[in-house]
Amino acid sequence: MITPSLVRHADWSVDAAKRWVATAERVGDRYIVRSVEREAGDLLAPATEGGSLVGVDFPIGLPLAYAHAVGIDSFPKALNSLGGSLLPHFFEVATTPAEIGLGRPFYPARAGTRGAVTRRHLADGLGIEFSDLWRACERSFPGRPAAGVLFWLVGSQQVGRAALHGWRSVLQPARREGRDLALWPFDGELAELVARHPVTAAEAYPAEAARQFGFARGAWSKRRQADRRRVGRALFAWADDHDVGWTDDVAARVRDGFGVAASAEDPFDAVVGLLGLLRVVAGVQPAGPAALPAAARSVEGWILGQDVVP
Repeated sequence: MITPSLVRHADWSVDAAKRWVATAERVGDRYIVRSVEREAGDLLAPATEGGSLVGVDFPIGLPLAYAHAVGIDSFPKALNSLGGSLLPHFFEVATTPAEIGLGRPFYPARAGTRGAVTRRHLADGLGIEFSDLWRACERSFPGRPAAGVLFWLVGSQQVGRAALHGWRSVLQPARREGRDLALWPFDGELAELVARHPVTAAEAYPAEAARQFGFARGAWSKRRQADRRRVGRALFAWADDHDVGWTDDVAARVRDGFGVAASAEDPFDAVVGLLGLLRVVAGVQPAGPAALPAAARSVEGWILGQDVVP
């Protein structure tokens, strides 16, 4: 049984105004969704008592083909040194095809004009076929298209910029300071990590949570208030069935679809992601597949709550 004292989900962005965190607190034998607010630099703060589970919507891990090419066999062990003694230019985004290499894998700095930036540039620069740059958890399966490739910084699905920022500003500082931060699935099974560590971080996505709540990609839009309200009703129904409560403020915002502003999608995503985490905590959704690929535990990582191996 997984019983963290606090459960948080962060909708992450390079833009501080778009970083939102939703938090649920265990009170007695149930969880209360207590807040959704802008991230204030305390994402990995431990609970007063008990463990905290923190979901972040950026990749935690490296594609296996790339890890093999640069000699990394453990992402957690490599994380502290990335961009420093290990691959010192790793976090510098390549601006031209000539700058791409195993030591500088993120591309491009700007999308440019049509045809000026291509996937072939990235594949040739790394010496790795583009199809081998997806991690196993990112590949498509029935009901879900492929996710974005970590190093390819083009398109609405790109996640690399958030990873660049999240690794440098959240994960690396915590690990370098010697804080007791566990990374799932690298450091062990989720229930054991939550029980043994003050904070456990995992990669998790609102889009995956929404799919599990029955909202397939393309059938709705988080940018429309009416659709946010519709998803919100499903979240309320699930919460009622599983004895999850809400503070009045958060409930009112969810019921309203977070208002009409274009920025409403960010706090909305944080709440959807949080309810996805609570599905896992409640045992409704497995943390991962029954047989997690070995590479997921060493270098690639996995998406929390995704129980399908593509």
